[in-house]
Amino acid sequence: MKNTLVKLRQAADLKTEIAKQELEFWKIISRTLQREIVHYPDLRIAGKKPLSASTDNDGYMTNCLNSDQATKYLGVSRTMLYRLRNDGLKYVKVGKLTRYRRCDLDAFVTQNLFSKI
Repeated sequence: MKNTLVKLRQAADLKTEIAKQELEFWKIISRTLQREIVHYPDLRIAGKKPLSASTDNDGYMTNCLNSDQATKYLGVSRTMLYRLRNDGLKYVKVGKLTRYRRCDLDAFVTQNLFSKI
């Protein structure tokens, strides 16, 4: 019985340590993203409402779109959006999330603008 209690205590201590390390990891990610906002001011638009619930209260990433919003913005299907990614459309991966900056979508459209003369 005593051996089982010791093992349970060790497991609880390990779980606590893992939780502390995970919290520290997310703090580092948060600080890194905040520094990147300074280098890419187009990620923040003053006075605009956030596009989704994943946007924080300060308005960061307000001009980033998820896949559904990007397909509507470009007027293409999701399959076509994935093909455009293979053709050079820039996107941002944060964990499992994929986001598209409006400026990258606009730049991609501009780069692929053709006209008959």
